[in-house]
Amino acid sequence: MNNRFIKNTSWLLFGQIVQMIIGFFIGILTVRYLGPSDYGIINYVGSYISFFTSIIGLGLNGVIIFEFVSHPEEEGKILGTAIVMRFITGIICTVIFIILICFTDKNNTTILYVGLIQAIQLPFLALDTFNYWYQSKLISKYAVIAQTSAFIIVSLYKVFLLITHKGVEWFAFSVSLSVIVVGMIYLVSYEKRKQYSLGFSKEIVLRLLRGCGPFILANMMVVIYGQMDRVMIKQILNSTSAVGLYSAAMTICGLIAFIPTAILDSGRPVVMEAKLNDESTYQLRTRQLFAGLFWISCIYSIGVTIFSKFILNLLYGSAYLAANNSVRIGAWYTTFAYLGSARNTWLICEKQNRFVFIFSCFGVASNFLMNYFLIPIYGIDGAAFATFLTEVLVCFVYPSFFRSTKQYSACVIDAILLRNIELKKVFILLKKKIKNIVWRNKK
Repeated sequence: MNNRFIKNTSWLLFGQIVQMIIGFFIGILTVRYLGPSDYGIINYVGSYISFFTSIIGLGLNGVIIFEFVSHPEEEGKILGTAIVMRFITGIICTVIFIILICFTDKNNTTILYVGLIQAIQLPFLALDTFNYWYQSKLISKYAVIAQTSAFIIVSLYKVFLLITHKGVEWFAFSVSLSVIVVGMIYLVSYEKRKQYSLGFSKEIVLRLLRGCGPFILANMMVVIYGQMDRVMIKQILNSTSAVGLYSAAMTICGLIAFIPTAILDSGRPVVMEAKLNDESTYQLRTRQLFAGLFWISCIYSIGVTIFSKFILNLLYGSAYLAANNSVRIGAWYTTFAYLGSARNTWLICEKQNRFVFIFSCFGVASNFLMNYFLIPIYGIDGAAFATFLTEVLVCFVYPSFFRSTKQYSACVIDAILLRNIELKKVFILLKKKIKNIVWRNKK
């Protein structure tokens, strides 16, 4: 299991690093080319898209992996059923989104065009379900190849747009293009490696809905309080430029996302499998996962806080320096945000799924109230602080109020203090793995 975890995480990190290096330069050129206003439009519309994306996900990311681990003989039917469920949901969400964007921004033609173009991606998000199958098998190598291939194609498309000086609508299509391409590659790759053919089962539909029900609503709540700030900035300040500045700030805050995401994607099946086999190992792996996510993010946040102005000027230019304080504040929300994702894995293992929705509702209420009072006074800096404080409350404070989730808060405290995680053994294991890799390369 340790070998599979490290190998799988290595592939995930490799894919994310390749995408980050390519996307780093293309992204900078794109943001500079579009400017705060057009960049703000794409992110404003993207906030709505993210809400519907959470609905289409059906909260299956953790539940379906648990299903694959628990019922390996039904993986074809589980996967096929989930894809059908998400595709139908995607069609419905596309229609609702188009009606919504026409109602809220009917007087802004550019926003309408960008919205219609980005809506193309919604039904194709169903194909992302294949990624969870790769995660459950700890063979994310093939998912990484698919994602990286699609990313390179979309990057070349963006280079073409930059060279030919296309408008914001063309850049909006790059988001939909990425989803479509990676979905098609997932499908072809699965067909070559499948053990079971895709199927559909009404019984599995009911089983998935029972498991993911709380997560559907919870994911909606998470996206609402995650994207609410951009929407409220636009509505309260009436400025797409402010949305662009804030989005640039949050992009810098999330540049490290590839590392926690890779650890979480590989750690999720390891923790779930340990829960099924040995309770003490499960507790240890949980604390180790929390510790890794927290401290990696914490170190990054310190660096961003110190060098925020330099980073902003280097990446986006002087036009975005007004977002400096937002970067410094927002950098710390990531330290707790990934603990929230790990918490959901813990809740699934402990069969406390209902708390995902409860905590998410608390998060939405907290974020809305703080944004409502802080944005008019402090602008985008107020939105950044609201996001940070919401993550602290949802991922650490609120769970300590309930008897069923106090153990989670205790695990988080142990992780932050690096207590009861057998840190020495972790370093010894990593040292051995690095030596083995070096030896194989020399050989």
